[in-house]
Amino acid sequence: MLGIAAIAAVTWICFRLRLTLPAPLCLDLIVIVVLSLRGSFLTSAIVSIVAVGCIDYYFTKPLFSALIFDPIDLLAVSLFLMTSAVITALVSRLRARAEELSAANALLEEQMAEVRLAQDQVNLARMNRIVLMGEMAASIAHEVNQPLTGILANAGTGLRYLGRDVPDLEEARRCLELIVRDGRRAADVILRVRTLAKRTPPSASRIDVNETILDVIALAKRELESKNVELGTELARSLPELTADRVQLQQVLLNLILNATEALSESNGGPRELTVVSGATGADAVFVEVRDSGPGFAAASADCLFASFYTTKPEGMGMGLSISRSIVEAHGGRLTAEPNEPRGAVFRFTLPVGREKVVDD
Repeated sequence: MLGIAAIAAVTWICFRLRLTLPAPLCLDLIVIVVLSLRGSFLTSAIVSIVAVGCIDYYFTKPLFSALIFDPIDLLAVSLFLMTSAVITALVSRLRARAEELSAANALLEEQMAEVRLAQDQVNLARMNRIVLMGEMAASIAHEVNQPLTGILANAGTGLRYLGRDVPDLEEARRCLELIVRDGRRAADVILRVRTLAKRTPPSASRIDVNETILDVIALAKRELESKNVELGTELARSLPELTADRVQLQQVLLNLILNATEALSESNGGPRELTVVSGATGADAVFVEVRDSGPGFAAASADCLFASFYTTKPEGMGMGLSISRSIVEAHGGRLTAEPNEPRGAVFRFTLPVGREKVVDD
């Protein structure tokens, strides 16, 4: 309607000013170009036909007639119609292409936002692991110190055997074997710590759940002893192996064990007991539970525990449980919390057996 009104206005002004054919042709062409930028191809085509009708009726001889006798006028009107058609088609294509590019750009920005979010989650998970390592510094030092002490003692003993008037080669050999054993123990401790702390992409592999639990307990042993926490295990035998990221599951377990240890250290009176349980849920899932006898939490606040930045610790980040749940869900599992009986809390995560793809945390 606006296009037709503009054509009518141009026709009336040009006719009143007694302008010749070129003036309405140029002005109507401008109107059609502007309309093509704003409207559809069909709308522009209709307005072009209306413009040709107005030009023919008011500016070509004979006037006020649909006939055109002058060949020059006929050629000018035909060229106008062809030009308006070409312009309308080209502009419509440009608009369609611009809309496609806009949609593609919006999709690309959305994908980039997802990539940035995933990268932020990876960085946050790594930060959480580093914080855990900071909290475990005493335990790590203790774990490394034991084999180093053994190495020094066995080295001194071996030198004494070799320093005798008649060197006791068999005993010296035995001391060297003990040194090698303790050296490997120290290397294993360092490897576990480096693997947990370094920045590595998720990597799915076949893992033994009970073996993973024992590795994490070895890392947390010193922390448990310093807080006078009595640790127990109830590990089911013959559990099926999982296809999962070992480091990420170690991070989840370490988070849960350290959280339980801190809760027990704040407990006034009563036993400080922590139990790690493993088992199978049917033939297609394996579960791990971390039970403690600490102060526990209200059942109504169970979901809040996994919210980002929610923490009850004065110096806590409030991200450990949130990241842990993300890791477990990325493996296709579930992480839940419920009050323990008669007191304390139970954190349980269940993972499917045979899942082959691990998603970034």
